[in-house]
Amino acid sequence: MIRRLSIGFGILSLCATGFADVSVVDNFGGSGWKRSDSTPGTVVAEKGKLRLVDSPEAPEWVMAGKVHRVDFDQTPIFVVKVAALTGSGTVKLIRRKPADKRDAIKIDRPGLYAIDTRKLFGWSGPGEVETCLYANGDQEEITFEFVKYVAALSDAENQQILAREATADAGLQVAPFELVPHFNSCSFYFSSPLRDSLVVEFRITGEEWQKAYPPVYLPEEKMYRGSIVHLDEDRAYELRITDGANRVLAQDGFRTWRSDVPVAETIVLDETNFDGHLKIIQSGTPTGWIRYVAKDGFVLRNDRQGPLLELSKVKYVILDGLTLRGGLAQAVTVKNCEHIRIVNCDIASWGRKGAQRFDLDGMYYTSAGKSIDWDTAILISRSIGTVVERCYIHDPLSTANSWYYAHPAGPQAVGIDKPRSTVLRYNDFVGSDEHRWNDGIEGAGNFDVDGGFNRDADIYGNFICFANDDAVETDGGQINVRVFQNWFEGCLCGVSIQGCMSGPSYVFENLLVNLGDQRSLAGQSIKTSSNRSGPSAVSFVFGNTTFGPSSDLRLPSHLSIVARNNLFAGRNNINGVSESPRSDCDYNLQANGKTGAEAHGLAGDPGFVNAAAGLYALGERSQAIGRGQPLENFTTSGSGPVDLGAFQKGFGRPLPIRPLAVQVDRNQLRFTSAETAAAAEQRIVASVDGAGFKSHYRIARNDAFDWFSVVPEAGVLASGGQETFTVKLHPERMKARALYKGAFLIRFADGLSRPVMVYANTDYRQAIKPEKEGVWTQFVEAESPSGGNAYEVMKDASASGGQYVQLMNASGKEAAEYRFSVPNAGKYFVILRVRANEPADQHDSIHFSVDDGAKESAQLRASTDWSWCMAAQNRSATLSCLQSFDLSAGEHTVKLSPREEVQIDLVALSNDPGIFE
Repeated sequence: MIRRLSIGFGILSLCATGFADVSVVDNFGGSGWKRSDSTPGTVVAEKGKLRLVDSPEAPEWVMAGKVHRVDFDQTPIFVVKVAALTGSGTVKLIRRKPADKRDAIKIDRPGLYAIDTRKLFGWSGPGEVETCLYANGDQEEITFEFVKYVAALSDAENQQILAREATADAGLQVAPFELVPHFNSCSFYFSSPLRDSLVVEFRITGEEWQKAYPPVYLPEEKMYRGSIVHLDEDRAYELRITDGANRVLAQDGFRTWRSDVPVAETIVLDETNFDGHLKIIQSGTPTGWIRYVAKDGFVLRNDRQGPLLELSKVKYVILDGLTLRGGLAQAVTVKNCEHIRIVNCDIASWGRKGAQRFDLDGMYYTSAGKSIDWDTAILISRSIGTVVERCYIHDPLSTANSWYYAHPAGPQAVGIDKPRSTVLRYNDFVGSDEHRWNDGIEGAGNFDVDGGFNRDADIYGNFICFANDDAVETDGGQINVRVFQNWFEGCLCGVSIQGCMSGPSYVFENLLVNLGDQRSLAGQSIKTSSNRSGPSAVSFVFGNTTFGPSSDLRLPSHLSIVARNNLFAGRNNINGVSESPRSDCDYNLQANGKTGAEAHGLAGDPGFVNAAAGLYALGERSQAIGRGQPLENFTTSGSGPVDLGAFQKGFGRPLPIRPLAVQVDRNQLRFTSAETAAAAEQRIVASVDGAGFKSHYRIARNDAFDWFSVVPEAGVLASGGQETFTVKLHPERMKARALYKGAFLIRFADGLSRPVMVYANTDYRQAIKPEKEGVWTQFVEAESPSGGNAYEVMKDASASGGQYVQLMNASGKEAAEYRFSVPNAGKYFVILRVRANEPADQHDSIHFSVDDGAKESAQLRASTDWSWCMAAQNRSATLSCLQSFDLSAGEHTVKLSPREEVQIDLVALSNDPGIFE
């Protein structure tokens, strides 16, 4: 028998054995819980319930706290039970003496949570601790049932924790038969046992039925699901599902979204109602949206003190034609909203200032020591029906580090945090080498079943360039997430479908070309690098065109990929076939593949019209014409033959797909170094097809692209007309690198545009021995080791001193030793001036060590020209080369020996690797 005596802040239990149970149990029935004065909101405490509700004012959380006295030797287990929440919650524990503040628990769903404070924090003995409970998110709320400090969890409590954790993978919650339409597509969901035969059909209401592409079946959810595509806007359709006997199992109608929506009120922003920040709290209705515009010439601006525009828990709002400059970690936030449209906006100059910290991980940090990541022009969080279209997003304040240092972190155009029914279309997200994206579009919760775009999303008609990681990251649920008819260029990777935790996802008719990060490292056109996917996950890869130095598609063992009608012209094409028995690849052209690799596949030259001009349509004699497989609802050639790749012969459709009558005669300009030195000019011609078009245009160009100009800068284009644009280089502004990469837009009044890429080579050569005031660096000629093995010395006029060392022969052979004298204790980096023979990726690794450290392999970034590269013992993470060595003042030795054949000119030790960029 246990008798409980209530005392002040908890309960003292007396056991039958006579020993005291010193558990602290607080069910909020007593006093003491107080709201923090710095967090506006509501706190209501009553027995068995503590309810916290955040207010509309900043910050976006509310906290209630109470001090408990706890003996952590006897009751180290902290337990909290959450009854309900709309956003998320946090528990922080603050021990008074010695002072120690800890983030203890993050709460994302109802249930029981527990931690061991002794194991996690090293707390012991008696003391006072402030228990701080938070509701996170603008106007979000959370209800707690109790908190307690106990000696151990009971079996029942352990089962409650397991049950709460299991709900993280509870599966998709939809109606037994559900249709989710967007502008040009519709997702469908049908709960059913697995059937021998099942057919999905759709039609414009009253017309003939057409077959949809077969759905996938997820046995763990007992559900069929899939997508229909290539639909018309604002049109009534029907969808039906039948079995093998042609019996109708389910049928319903739907209407696709419309671009023009009814506006009940237009609010004009100007100096009188916008002071640098606006929180939109007024909602519209389905029949009367609220539209925000700006006075002519008015720019929404602030000095990076917070978002310019915040939308939270509002519905049916349009942001139309706004120019925004500023914002801190975000420029615009859309949180827990429904049906928000951001249309024809120009967003730049948001983000946090920082410096790259080589002493940490090579990422950028603020002066307060916080890493800069997820600085997002538009954040879409847990909202439904958000549309971002015809926006030009460019020139963030910061930039992303490359994989050369660490996983990229930095700005992005759009951040996606587990929304539903999201459409991103006809946008231009233009980075630059000065202001690289991390990802053009990045998702949160990469390996969550509701992560990233979560479900029902369309990403199409977008132009995204210059990211140090992915153009588009869809990692997460990928449930009817569709990426199609986009143009991606100059990013490390194109579309990431790794971590497909549920599916199906669809990647079709995209152009992915000339990929590469700021150091020209190219990754995967379609990224599948993760080591896990959902148990029945499927990704469909149809009719894409690739070109350039990237690897196109690697098939993982844990994901089913169906690849059809693709034209893969990257450095290598489809890999991992034998390792992915669930995947199915056929009817693809592999430019660098082998004949017979697929039953109906092709190998060899794709036969583009003119890749140098950015024209990747099929030439008259291309072998890819008519060699594809018809795919119900996906192939768009009608009853005619199907071509491979993103461009169907005779359709005349440029990418990115846009409802725009204007076309250009070339999508890319390339200048040689001689042309750059001569300030050469090149021209493109824009022409208008069809009738009824007339619009003003302007040349939109990132601030970072001041090294070229375009004339005319503005004008009018109309049906039947054309305009010749002259692009002129400014070599006086092109002194920092060997290849300048840029883009400009012929951007029309409604925000639609035609992008053009610009590449210009220069005569720039990296300094043989870089130096910078305040940076300590010591150089040693590779042909002059201070000890160890002396490798073969070769002559080359472009090498320092006209000589270099050929590191070759037996792997792991005795090392050459290079001695350095360090003036002060600190962090130092080993940097090598290296060159590789072709193929460079097979001649770019060595063994190395510092002083008496272990000798390990170092994967270098070597090319066929001399360049500087850090040396790091990076066998487990070969993309990153940053490694610092803590050295004392005095003599130290760097040791190098062969792994692969590498040419080394100079060995350097420096306290700042940034000067070698």
